[in-house]
Amino acid sequence: LRCRGVALVVADGTGLTMAESRRLQLAAEAGGSLGLLLRPPRELAGLSVARTRWRPTPLVTETDDPHWTLELLRCKGMLPTSEGARRWVVRRSHATCDVHLVPAACDRTVSEA
Repeated sequence: LRCRGVALVVADGTGLTMAESRRLQLAAEAGGSLGLLLRPPRELAGLSVARTRWRPTPLVTETDDPHWTLELLRCKGMLPTSEGARRWVVRRSHATCDVHLVPAACDRTVSEA
């Protein structure tokens, strides 16, 4: 993450302590890179210094392109909405390998349970 030649690192963040996540955050800031840590749902309540927390969920659709719902659960510096988490639907094009927002489903809110 400190290497300026690396723009993005995706890693398994299972079991990281608060101190370990802070060291990764400082390394990413020093290198100007982005670190995406994937953590299991059982660690959702665990502490970390992550600026944002997301929950991806696969969607079943009638197309061959895979779709996911991305829920923004937490964003430092942004007040939570009264309606719950922000949600976007994205799809990955098999033809181009690009990921696109699905316009009709963008920026809807998820009601709190």
